Amino acid sequence: DCLVIIYVDDCLFFAKTDDILDTIIAKLRQNFNLTSQGDVGAFLGIDIRRTADGFLELIQPGLIGKIISFVGLEAESNEHKTPATTILHADPQGADREQTWNYRAAIGMLNYLSTSTRPDIAFAVHQCARFSSNPKRVHEIAVRRIIRYLKGTKEKGYILRPSTSRTLDCFVDADFA
Repeated sequence: DCLVIIYVDDCLFFAKTDDILDTIIAKLRQNFNLTSQGDVGAFLGIDIRRTADGFLELIQPGLIGKIISFVGLEAESNEHKTPATTILHADPQGADREQTWNYRAAIGMLNYLSTSTRPDIAFAVHQCARFSSNPKRVHEIAVRRIIRYLKGTKEKGYILRPSTSRTLDCFVDADFA
């Protein structure tokens, strides 16, 4: 009746009714010190909504808006259909950055976004993160491209298609396992 997602010392509880959650949490509090952080959306900054076909979609329009403002693109109307077009390379002789926003902070926000609700930008963000110690103009342009892509897809996110069967899926990253 309850789904629990555990990450290190944080737990997210999901159930069809609040009564189920209250009962399970009361039982756990008999043996554990639990604190409530409120609704999962408030805790993670992630909005959870149902799609037209009944699946769950995780979106972070608030964080995307913050990123857009952080790099000063809120008034710009340009949007891109893809977050990246090429592999980035070091450009030691290239032009210096023109913008004053903090490159590393922008990468940090984009990295959090890519790992929580937007895996579609992960490759492009990783490419930009490689040059955090000495970003050049070309890397700054790449970050701005990712953000322009996010402007056009602000209301998109990670779609969960839960199964009704009781199974445990395990994905191993070693070919010998």
